[in-house]
Amino acid sequence: MDENDQRDDRGQGPKDAGQLPDHDEETAEFSGERRAAGAGAEDAGPPGAGAELTEQAQRLCAELVGFFPLQQAPQIHARHDAETIFLTIEGDGSGLLIGKKGQTLDALQYLLSRMVNRRAPSPMRIELDTENYRNRRRGQLTTLARKAADEVRATGQPAALEPMSPTERRLVHLALRGMPDVVTESEGLPPDRYVVIRPRTGDAPDDSAEE
Repeated sequence: MDENDQRDDRGQGPKDAGQLPDHDEETAEFSGERRAAGAGAEDAGPPGAGAELTEQAQRLCAELVGFFPLQQAPQIHARHDAETIFLTIEGDGSGLLIGKKGQTLDALQYLLSRMVNRRAPSPMRIELDTENYRNRRRGQLTTLARKAADEVRATGQPAALEPMSPTERRLVHLALRGMPDVVTESEGLPPDRYVVIRPRTGDAPDDSAEE
C-alpha cells in the first residue's frame, strides 16, 4: 500500500458515518498475519487480554447501538481469536446500522476499535457485523474483482473500480491476492480512493502483499 493507506490513525474518531476517516482497515489483515507469524511470548500480551478486550468491546457496542431507534433491543454476540474481536448485532431493525454501502457499520466499527484499543498493550482488530452484511458484501466484491480481473487479462488494460471504503478495498485486494497475472493498487484521495487492477509485469508486487 502507498502512504495514503498508511496514514496515522491517532486523531479523533468521526462524529458520524460521513466523517469516517480513511483508516488502515485495508492493511489490517496483512499486518495481523505478520504479527501472528513473528510474535513471541513477550509479544502475546497478558493472559486473558483478548477475553477482557472482547468483553469491553461487547459492552461498548451495546452502548453505541443504544443511540439508534431500533424496534427492539438487539443482542450483541462476541468472540475472538488471537488477532480479531468479532461482534455480531442481532435484533429486529438492526439493518438500520448498516447504512449506505455499509458506511454506518464501518463508522461504528472504527469507533469501537479506537475505544477498545486506546490503552490496550496488544491492540486487536474489530470486525462488526449485522444481518450477515459482511459476508454478503464480501461475496459481491469478490465477484466484482474477479470479473474485472478477467477483463484485464482479456484486454491487457488496467481496470479501475468504483471508490470504496478502506474495508471494501481490503476485500478486493484479498480477492485477487496471489494471482499470477494481475496486481492491485489503491489510487486517489479519500473519500474517493479506489482500486486499480493491472496486468502483472515481471515481479511487480501488489498492494495486497504490503503492510
